[in-house]
Amino acid sequence: KEFAKNIYQVPEKKLDLLYLGADTEKINFKLKDDIKVRIRENLNINSDDLVLITGGKLSEGKNIDMLLKVFKKIKLPNVKLVIFGEFPEVDRSENSFSWMEEGVRYL
Repeated sequence: KEFAKNIYQVPEKKLDLLYLGADTEKINFKLKDDIKVRIRENLNINSDDLVLITGGKLSEGKNIDMLLKVFKKIKLPNVKLVIFGEFPEVDRSENSFSWMEEGVRYL
């Protein structure tokens, strides 16, 4: 809020802070472990695998191709990369590098 107010002179009454993330009021944290197990099962990820996650609007500026190239060099079978979101300007054909990497899950 302070940035918009000070830099762009937006009046305080016209500003509202919207936090990124989840509405914790709607999350049943008692089910967290069960949900985690189900998600890992659905994505074929073992319970002892290290999971790296990235997502959102996956535009060219986020360098997902670079991330995938680096991930390929890791070569650790217990490390998985989960990517969620939409790639508006990437070819999702079966021949595309991004969709064929071992250990990568796309949602």
